[in-house]
Amino acid sequence: KVTVIEEAPSFGKDIEVHSMAAINREMQEGNIKILTSTKIDAITDEGVVLIDDKGNKTQHQVDSVIVALDLAPTDSNLAEELKDKVKEVYTIGDAKSFQRIKKAISEGYITAYNL
Repeated sequence: KVTVIEEAPSFGKDIEVHSMAAINREMQEGNIKILTSTKIDAITDEGVVLIDDKGNKTQHQVDSVIVALDLAPTDSNLAEELKDKVKEVYTIGDAKSFQRIKKAISEGYITAYNL
């Protein structure tokens, strides 16, 4: 089961319309859940703590967390901070270097497939 957590009120607003149509179709076929207006408040040993736009917190058990940030490379040291707290950390997509969507999706797919 896959759940996408999106802080914005909508998902994919920056994605080109034809690409978004294909992504939506694949997400529906894969039964992927999307939570908008939601943030990850904490990553714990038990899973993740989510907070919605009304301030409600819920905890969810998870096996893996993939964090995707911003549209450009970031100076975030989140991967470094998580290294001692989780079994594996992979930095991909724009968190590693600025890329086009096709390359970022491919990199995400390959990383997830290898898990």
